[in-house]
Amino acid sequence: MELSLLRLFTRPVRKALSCSLSALTAVFGLVGDIHAQDGALQDTTTYHVEFDASVRFMNTRRVLYIALIHVDSAQVNVVPKPHREVITASELALQQRSFSLNTVRTITLRKRGAVGRATGKGALIGFLIGATLGAVAADDDLGTRTKYAIAVGIFPCFVGAIIGSALGSAKVVFPINGELSPVKVHALNAYGLKP
Repeated sequence: MELSLLRLFTRPVRKALSCSLSALTAVFGLVGDIHAQDGALQDTTTYHVEFDASVRFMNTRRVLYIALIHVDSAQVNVVPKPHREVITASELALQQRSFSLNTVRTITLRKRGAVGRATGKGALIGFLIGATLGAVAADDDLGTRTKYAIAVGIFPCFVGAIIGSALGSAKVVFPINGELSPVKVHALNAYGLKP
């Protein structure tokens, strides 16, 4: 019992120390990346990951979750889906992978974080509409108006959140099936990493 309580209280401390250590490692790692050993500057360009992508392959059920770098008529250049929204050029060079378009069935793209933002906006809009209607329908007493506004605003809040999450989960699907037209190549490259 005492051991489980000790673990319960030390787990957040260990997690905080681990996060602090990784942050310090990242900071000092970036400082080390700026200056190469011979004194020349390395490429410190950062790329912003705006879209999450998934690739479905032909003749398998395999799905690869990636961030798209560049597409040409023969191959797709990708990086495994990063957890951060910014990736450095040196990390990109280490993690970059390529595969042939002959093996790709579809590429699906979705704006990163769009579902959460749209759900929040929908809930806020729903609450504001409901609260306004509740305040208008209430008596002239200020306390009654506030109660009606809050009570009537709750249901449209949930409706707005559901509608917002449905709209935010929209995705773009590119059917490839082993070949890609120049128009689709240009369209897919618009979803790639941006410096």
